[in-house]
Amino acid sequence: MSKDITLGDCDSSFLSGGPLYGLLVKAGIARSGRAGIALRILFYFALSWVPLALMTISQGTFITPALRVPFLYDFSESCRFVLVLPLLIIAESIIDPWVAYVTANFRTLLPEADIEKFKHNVALAVKHKNSVGVELLLILLAFIRPHVGNLNLSEDVTSWRMVATETGTAPTAAFLWYLYVAKPMIALLWFRWLWKYIIWTQLLIRTSRLALRVTPTHPDRMGGLGFISVAQTNFAILYFALAAQAASFVGEEIVFEGAKLGSFKYLIFTVVLLAPVIFLVPSLTFSPKLIDCKRRGLLEYGALANRYTTDFHDKWIAGKRSDDEPLLGSADIQSLADLSNSFAVVQSMKSVIIVKATVITFAVASLLPFAPLLLTVYPFDELLARLVKMIL
Repeated sequence: MSKDITLGDCDSSFLSGGPLYGLLVKAGIARSGRAGIALRILFYFALSWVPLALMTISQGTFITPALRVPFLYDFSESCRFVLVLPLLIIAESIIDPWVAYVTANFRTLLPEADIEKFKHNVALAVKHKNSVGVELLLILLAFIRPHVGNLNLSEDVTSWRMVATETGTAPTAAFLWYLYVAKPMIALLWFRWLWKYIIWTQLLIRTSRLALRVTPTHPDRMGGLGFISVAQTNFAILYFALAAQAASFVGEEIVFEGAKLGSFKYLIFTVVLLAPVIFLVPSLTFSPKLIDCKRRGLLEYGALANRYTTDFHDKWIAGKRSDDEPLLGSADIQSLADLSNSFAVVQSMKSVIIVKATVITFAVASLLPFAPLLLTVYPFDELLARLVKMIL
């Protein structure tokens, strides 16, 4: 008999770790707990934003008014290193325990015949996570492509990135560090999360093909698989980081290039739309099981209801009962109500493992970073008045 699984019972190392993480552990940088997370953030911060700040200070481009965009005012890059970088590291402590929790719960829903298959799938996922070859490929993709997709301000906007020379302009030392060290470090963190999410999605798909014991009367209205939606919701922290980076780029274009917020409406729409596609669509692989479970549940509980209601009618309406058996206080009435409630649960069973709260969470995570940009369209007092009018 399997015991109930709680979040505290689960090992949170399913997606964390990897070859690079192992090197940080040996170097004494990566540790467990909050102290370890803080140490890793300081390590990455010390190799990215701190050198850039020191270099720009020495070059006189940190906060000089002679430049339209000194380093301190480049909020796109500040967002990348001050906000996005910590979120990508903190996300492990938020997501990994829930991923482990889902994995542990899957085992309680599988028959003995499929346990070994599931263990094999989990071992394969861990093997992919710990692949040295994949990790090296991700490092190469991050550090050998600094010129690809490099978004610079126009030449009319003076910034900390370029310095005037006799022949024109040339990149500053700080910008070269940013281009070849700091930015690739953030890209590597993103690539590693992308690979981990692919591994997790593959495990979900493989598990959906196994003989999961899905129960039509489970109160979550998803056959007992509602915990998957709860776990997927935690990935919203990654999407918030992505949306924040996109919003900071848009804000930079508005402030320094004179662009209008309305010209980025398709970009913002795409960012919002991609969230459910990326993080909610994988759970649809369980829909065939839910649909089949509901169909069988309606047939089986419908047949049970027919038998019970027929016996109930014969006993209490047609009079086929003992004369001394009172209706008041009879357990038959409560059983009829319980059966009715069970059948109602089956009828309301969902075909997708997606709940409103999850959709709202991802919508907020994708839209919230863009909210401050409304100040570029409306003054704060006018924006506040509009919000009050909408609420009241």
